[in-house]
Amino acid sequence: MLLQIDNTTRTYFAKSNPVIVDYDNLNKRAAGTSSIYVLVQGSSQDSIKRPDVLHAMDDLQTYLNSKPHVGKTLSIVDFIKKMNESMNGDNKAYFAVPQSQDLVAQYLLLYSNSGEPGDFDTYVDNDYQRAVITVFTKTDSSSYVEGLVSDINSFAKEHFPKDVKVSVGGGSVGPVAINQVMIKEKILNILQIMGAVLIITTLAFRSLPAGLFILVPLVAAVFVNFGVMGLLGIPLQIATALISAMAVGIGADYGIYTSFRMREELNASADEEAAIKKAFLSAGKAVLFVSTAVAGGFGVLMLSVGFMVHIWMGFLISIAMLVSSIATLTLFPALIFTFRPNFIFNGKEQPNFIFSGKEQTP
Repeated sequence: MLLQIDNTTRTYFAKSNPVIVDYDNLNKRAAGTSSIYVLVQGSSQDSIKRPDVLHAMDDLQTYLNSKPHVGKTLSIVDFIKKMNESMNGDNKAYFAVPQSQDLVAQYLLLYSNSGEPGDFDTYVDNDYQRAVITVFTKTDSSSYVEGLVSDINSFAKEHFPKDVKVSVGGGSVGPVAINQVMIKEKILNILQIMGAVLIITTLAFRSLPAGLFILVPLVAAVFVNFGVMGLLGIPLQIATALISAMAVGIGADYGIYTSFRMREELNASADEEAAIKKAFLSAGKAVLFVSTAVAGGFGVLMLSVGFMVHIWMGFLISIAMLVSSIATLTLFPALIFTFRPNFIFNGKEQPNFIFSGKEQTP
């Protein structure tokens, strides 16, 4: 599937934009501009002082540090390992988690006698029952963060003691959840718009086939929109999902007034060919004029150089308008002439001609 579901603030701006240039420079020189927080929660006080828990946290940090786009991880484990090294003559071989819980407790007690009381507040609570691992990443891509969270959860199930709960949240994880909810809701919104069009047109024409036929240009616009996004690498995210829903709503009326004009002309004239031509000379022009005006109006947004959200909006809505109008003038009448629904033809027999002005023999 070419269409990718991904949300990152980097894609909102062109690569040459000063915001993105500074963002990239910060990621090159620092641990990362985005963060994820892993909460390790024990079953009782001093659970975090247990060597098995500290070893599991250390293994998780080592695992995460090997991941692409992870610049650094930080937790209470790093301080305990450094204390162990310092208490053993700065021997690098001792930069590891002690095997004794009592030794860990002694290190922390010694540190508390010389350090500031709040030095570890960011990494562990006062009861040493909960600890946080901070993961700095060089990207806020929702697809990447979602995959990383899944890897963390899988690793935790295999390596942490059963009485220790590991959860992930905060930082870049929040926008991932928002992106998932927004995209799901906007997809449902598109279906709701189509459902509303189906109900209204069915009631207006007193015919279910009328509603189904009029939905055809809308469905074509949605599929073409998503197809173009996939081919051009435009991600499905909060902004583009909103644009897709707008495009469906804006282009919903073309099939409606085309159907009304066709039915009016057919009821007023016994000459079916002349009636259809007259309907398309009026309604067809209106469809082209309205769709071109809407596409042109939104197309102006494509001049917003550097701000991709406006460019996407102008491009995708223009594409949707043109597809809706073209489908209304080609695919929609082709289906009408093929199936000859009663809401248009009112049960009239098919005449002996092809829509070309030349009579044919039966």
